[in-house]
Amino acid sequence: GGLLALIGLTGARLSEWLEADWSEIVRGDDAKLMLPARRSKNGAAAEIPIPPAGLAILEVIAEVTGKQTGPIFPGRKKGKSKFMARPSRAFDRVCAAAGLEGRGFTIHSLRHAFASALANAGVPPVIIQALLRHRTAAMVNRYCHPHWASMSTTVAHLGAKVMPDVM
Repeated sequence: GGLLALIGLTGARLSEWLEADWSEIVRGDDAKLMLPARRSKNGAAAEIPIPPAGLAILEVIAEVTGKQTGPIFPGRKKGKSKFMARPSRAFDRVCAAAGLEGRGFTIHSLRHAFASALANAGVPPVIIQALLRHRTAAMVNRYCHPHWASMSTTVAHLGAKVMPDVM
């Protein structure tokens, strides 16, 4: 669903999207979720960039619900979405459909996937740290899991630089 896709596209935490309000969304070329300090894990206000695909998801949510005010994912209780009462169950169904059932993935794994995709695309660690809103580089290292193809390409590139006559 849209909630899971927004987490995967932005690296935001589940609670940051579940508790998000339409008034916190800035649309346009520089689209972002303006996360207030009171809802931030580290107590600091933050701007979470929203890519065009994420903005498109938000537009669909607005169209389906007919609302662009109040909570994006309104629910009966804090952290419970009326549209997705149990996000973990939806995530489990997605994992099962992808053949990843029973491998220990959780919704939080989407943040790891986000960080890993950025790292494998060559995004500098300091940018990944800022996007995840981590205070230390050590935490970024826990989130980034290098892809074999990225490691192999890097070693091949290094070999070509170190021994150009052989390559």
